[in-house]
Amino acid sequence: MHLPVGESLNALCAGLILICAFAIVGTRQVQGVRRFFISQSILLAAACFLLAWDEHIADLWWLGGITVTAKVILIRWVLKRALAPELYVRREISQAVNIPSSLLLALLLAIGSELLVGPIASATGNPVMEVNLPIGLACVLIGAYSLVARREAIPQLLGILAMENGAFLAGIAIAPTLPSGVALGWAEAPIGPALHWLRLDGSGLVERYRIITASFNNWLGFRVAVEDFAFQDFPIILATFGLSPTECDR
Repeated sequence: MHLPVGESLNALCAGLILICAFAIVGTRQVQGVRRFFISQSILLAAACFLLAWDEHIADLWWLGGITVTAKVILIRWVLKRALAPELYVRREISQAVNIPSSLLLALLLAIGSELLVGPIASATGNPVMEVNLPIGLACVLIGAYSLVARREAIPQLLGILAMENGAFLAGIAIAPTLPSGVALGWAEAPIGPALHWLRLDGSGLVERYRIITASFNNWLGFRVAVEDFAFQDFPIILATFGLSPTECDR
């Protein structure tokens, strides 16, 4: 099947992004992980620009520019300024699994991603989604694996960012244009992830805002804990579970 130039080049960028994900897993030094992450981010921005040019979507130009600014320039500058050169140039990464086994597991994750979402993407009839969705999921899973397999903070941080690159690659295929005024944010809290979602009204004011804190799952056990409790113990039980009223939907 003949594909337009933009879609063909997007498929090339997606394949190279997946190769960078494998390279991040197979690299022994922090400097190498950083370089492959930067390369992956450049390719991700290139995919945004290609789809923006091919499909005339202005939002993708902005997303590509933000990717270049934040990941290619800012993160690279912060890592070079914050870390001693000997930390990421010559030092090898401590890993829980050796590199050959890690590459094999990464390959299995990529194959599993294709088997899992490949038929769904093919059913849409969208050539971009057929490429980006399975490769994006594979990059997310490989990034998650590198997060688990590495024992040092900087490689783990880059693994999280590589996961975001994979989700971004799939996202520009699923929803290349998003309604303005809707945003979803994620941050790693000390006891788990914290999610923030908001929607603005037509005048730019916050219409709805929802926060899911790391202690949200504790509500399931809280009901059991307060059954047949003494009233004077309630403050202690509430403080123990770390629940927050900001988790309410507003």
